[in-house]
Amino acid sequence: MAENKSGYIEDENFQDTIMSNSVAINEQETNVSYMRDEDFAIVYTSDSTQMTRLDKLCQTSPDMYSLTANTGRGKTYRIADKGLVSFRAKKRELSDEAKQAASKRFKQMWADKNN
Repeated sequence: MAENKSGYIEDENFQDTIMSNSVAINEQETNVSYMRDEDFAIVYTSDSTQMTRLDKLCQTSPDMYSLTANTGRGKTYRIADKGLVSFRAKKRELSDEAKQAASKRFKQMWADKNN
């Protein structure tokens, strides 16, 4: 960064930051909204992890999930049934045996899928 003739500090990477479609991790957000008298929910996210998850849901369940807007920095999705939005009382805890059994099932599923 350098100070210009006007006394303002110039950041030579500022234009690159503006042109980039990425959002800093500490600024990524996800908003879920729905009205009580409507059946659907709207999700806006700039969180790349949530975008990946929702994009996959749009591909696997296009009747329930659809992409409605893409700004480059964030995406808006429509969930046809707001009942798919859920809140949990606590995280599910698995025993080591249950984790191993699940791992075995997933490995078998991938083996079957790739054959």
